[in-house]
Amino acid sequence: MGFAIRYANSPLKLVGDETKVVVPKAQFVEVMEAIKADILKGDFKAQLDAGEAKVRTRAEKIKGVKRK
Repeated sequence: MGFAIRYANSPLKLVGDETKVVVPKAQFVEVMEAIKADILKGDFKAQLDAGEAKVRTRAEKIKGVKRK
C-alpha cells in the first residue's frame, strides 16, 4: 500500500527525501501511528511551518487582487 501525506497542498518528506511510502497493508496502521508520533514530537515542524508560511503568503496575495 502506497501513500503520501500532504499539508498545505504539498507532500511531506516522510523518510529522508521520500514523499511516498509503500508498506504492506497489514502494517499501514502501525506506520501511520509512528508518523503521528513523530509529528507530535515535532519531527515535521520545519516542514509544517514552511507549508503554513506558503499558505499565508498565498492568502496575502489573493487579498491584494482586485476582482471585477
